[in-house]
Parts: sequence; C-alpha cells; structure tokens
Amino acid sequence: MAKESADNKSQGSGRPSFDDSSRGMDENWDADVSRDWDDERLGSVVARLLRTGVVFAATLVFLGGMIYLLRHGSEDANYGLFQGQRSSFRSVSGIFSEAFSFSGRGIVLLGILVLVATPVLRVVTCLWAFLHQRDWTYVAVSLTVLGFLLASLFIGPL
Repeated sequence: MAKESADNKSQGSGRPSFDDSSRGMDENWDADVSRDWDDERLGSVVARLLRTGVVFAATLVFLGGMIYLLRHGSEDANYGLFQGQRSSFRSVSGIFSEAFSFSGRGIVLLGILVLVATPVLRVVTCLWAFLHQRDWTYVAVSLTVLGFLLASLFIGPL
C-alpha cells in the first residue's frame, strides 16, 4: 500500500495508479474510449461533419452549375416540349459516372446526394459514439432515427 501511495504522489495525478496487469484490456480500452467521446467532443465532431458536408455539397452544386452554364448557357429553352431525365441520372451509380465524366448536371446531382447523405452520416457518427460510450438509450434512439431516414430514402414517405 505504501508503494502504491508513493507511486501516486510521483505521478502527481491524485488518482490511484493501475498497471495493465491488474485490469483487463477491455476495461482499459472502454475507459479510454468513453473518455474520448464526451458530449463536448461529440458535439464538435458533429458540427464539423455537418459544416463540411454542407460546404462540400454547395461547392459541388456551384461548380456543376458553372460547368452546365458554360456548356449549355447559350442554348434556347424549349418550354413546349417536356423532356425527362436521362436514365443515367436515375441511379446513384449513374450520377457518379456522369459526375466523373464532368457532366454539369451530374456534378449538381452529386452535390445534392452529398447534401442528403450529410444528416445520415451525422446519425451514424452519433450512433458510433453512443455505442462506445455504452449509452444504450441513445443507441436505441439513434438506431430508430437511422431506420426512419433509410426507410424514407429507399422506400419513400411513410
């Protein structure tokens, strides 16, 4: 006991010291992770994620709009004839292939996809943090919200 007390004073932390052999690896890891993902850090990460997602989406839409206007800005609009979207714009893989071929419309639609994915990534990030904190109430809430988001994206309005 005297040795442990001397070790605590030499560390200057005021907390009891534990060597790794006295606790399991899982206990050390869980303590570190739950300390790492406190509410302040989670809020900071989520704010940065949302800000980055919105700025990136807006940049893509702006650049795609500029490319579209440079290529098609001088064309006359025919409002008497309705033309639907090409089939390549009706799937996520089609939007990616159009965007990577520098189609203005494809880049705009990719920006909209990034904008839609941003809140989904927010919920996934919160879910991951709550899992590591072992906060089961918020894990359940995050899973419910994620389920509703994914259902509305893939199934349609409920």
